[in-house]
Amino acid sequence: ITVACLLVAAGGGWAYYYQQQQQETARQTQLAQENRTLDQIENELNDFYTDDERVFIKSDKTAEQLAAVTNQLADFQDHERYDALSQEAETIADKLAALTEINSYFSSPAVVGDQLEEVPLKEAAAVTMSKRENGDAFDELINQAIDMGQKEFSAIEEVQNAVKSMVALSGDGEAPASVTRENYNALMKKVQALSIDSLVESLTTELRKVDTALTKRETATQQAAAQQQAEQAAASENNSSASSGGSSSAAAPAQSTSEEEYVLSPNTP
Repeated sequence: ITVACLLVAAGGGWAYYYQQQQQETARQTQLAQENRTLDQIENELNDFYTDDERVFIKSDKTAEQLAAVTNQLADFQDHERYDALSQEAETIADKLAALTEINSYFSSPAVVGDQLEEVPLKEAAAVTMSKRENGDAFDELINQAIDMGQKEFSAIEEVQNAVKSMVALSGDGEAPASVTRENYNALMKKVQALSIDSLVESLTTELRKVDTALTKRETATQQAAAQQQAEQAAASENNSSASSGGSSSAAAPAQSTSEEEYVLSPNTP
């Protein structure tokens, strides 16, 4: 009986030990699988960056791609690596949002990877995006793009205001002396240099009113000058005719007197 009890006890102990070993093996297997999955998630997050410094985001990465990764990460909220990976995902999401916002102002992406592209604004609208203050190279690049957009919009506003002012001065169809063909041509050149086609078209249409008023004034000036020239020519011709007529009438009596004197002279043959 004693031997049987010892055998039963030994068998039970071995069974418990074996069960514990199985559970530990299963736990280690699960942990290894979780780590492999988390390694994959970490690699996918790192792939959002242009290089190992993990500063700039690749231009072909999207928020939808990041959402797919973070959905996988959500299954590991109790894992010790979750917080660090979740923080990395939030950093990437913030940078993707900044890229989407700044690039939306331009006709094509202004920030591409770690480069600032010299591209024009998409429309004549102010760049209202707030500058970033984290201080890394990514934020500096975003801030440079903001400055570029604001500078272009300031130039657009200057041209728009100049056109508005010139059109207002010629609003009644009469161009005042302060509006000249020279400053009209200079302003038109600035309008044509703008990069937004729709804005160039609308401002050019507005300036046609000024061109019409200038043409009207120039035509009137030319006509007045031509009339004055004609009057001066007529007056000069009248003066010449009067001078010629007076000389002829004065010469006739002199000639007659001379002939008389000649005929009545004692020396006449």
